[in-house]
Amino acid sequence: MTDEEIAVAEEKFEESKTLAETAMYNLLSNDVEQISQVKAFVEACLKFHEQSTEILQQLSRDLDDK
Repeated sequence: MTDEEIAVAEEKFEESKTLAETAMYNLLSNDVEQISQVKAFVEACLKFHEQSTEILQQLSRDLDDK
């Protein structure tokens, strides 16, 4: 293998390494964003059901009073 071939191979390796690092970073960043979105969705669902429970409890009390 010539010095030129080694230099080309090293350059290709560095380029591949950079692409792989970028892809891994993007994957981890996307996971964080997806987890954040799922967390916000779960919190919104929880709030909805808490409010639904309060409304139903009040309705039940109102019906008991009649």
